[in-house]
Amino acid sequence: MKRFKNILCHYTKTDGTAALDRAVRLARENRAKLTVVEVIHALPRKYGSEKAPAIKELYDKTLTGSQNHLEQIIKPWRKRGIRVRCKVLKGVPFVEIIRKVLCDKHDLVITAVETRKKFKEMVFGTTAVRLIRKCPCPVWAIKSTQTKSFRRIIAAVDPDPEDAGKTALNKKIIELASSLAEIEKSELEVVHCWSKYPELLLGFGYSDIPPTQVNCILRDAKKLHKKLLDEFMNTISLRRGHCQQKLLAGDPGIQIPKMAKREKADLIVMGTVCRVGIPGLLIGNTTEKVLDLVNCSLLTVKPDGFVTPIKPSK
Repeated sequence: MKRFKNILCHYTKTDGTAALDRAVRLARENRAKLTVVEVIHALPRKYGSEKAPAIKELYDKTLTGSQNHLEQIIKPWRKRGIRVRCKVLKGVPFVEIIRKVLCDKHDLVITAVETRKKFKEMVFGTTAVRLIRKCPCPVWAIKSTQTKSFRRIIAAVDPDPEDAGKTALNKKIIELASSLAEIEKSELEVVHCWSKYPELLLGFGYSDIPPTQVNCILRDAKKLHKKLLDEFMNTISLRRGHCQQKLLAGDPGIQIPKMAKREKADLIVMGTVCRVGIPGLLIGNTTEKVLDLVNCSLLTVKPDGFVTPIKPSK
């Protein structure tokens, strides 16, 4: 499936190679247009005056150097027939990238993330976090050490047949994950993480239900979530044997990263705006906690109707 037609790649000289490689490959696979941008922070007004000509000259040379560098990078891809162009943007990176998305109607942003040596120190850069929260189109945050191919992809869904918006978002997640798995010839695992809500209620200490009955309640809850996942997956058209389904119990912000590390996942596809469940963890105070634990790339999807708080350029 040719899902993306107008891709934007956020390039940085220090961490951008893996993101650019992925963007070029995806543009070739989808026969899509590709725009590569680097964002230079805007020159403060006080330095734009005649009082600081040396700083203004340095800034102008930085802009020119960045543009020339991007032109050299994309030159080989142009020769291979890929429709690629480049542009240097000025301002706050995540703001200017989103404005570019709004102006040129990009359907995917690919950005690099900072990678450090130890797993516990893996962090997603501020630009990636803000794009995940506020960019209206899907955002693919690529780890700078990411290999060129993905062997295992995890699609995280939260089935709820009574919530049409959530169902549509789940279908988007599966659509993207399965499409990429087919292109990459990857293993695809669809995971639903359910919280042990009965245990949460028992934590208040107002119930004298015996442990045996609690275990029975938990088994029934697990059966319910399995049924919800099965029913949702029955509405999805996938090749037979194309994916596996898994249920995880507990906090999805902890369990999903654990699963990704345990099974050496290369990519997680998940939603970013929802009232409850996995997507909700990406909005608010738990965002950095979740992202810090993920030792792989992340492709995030917005629900229909999402409106970014960033305003287009005038």
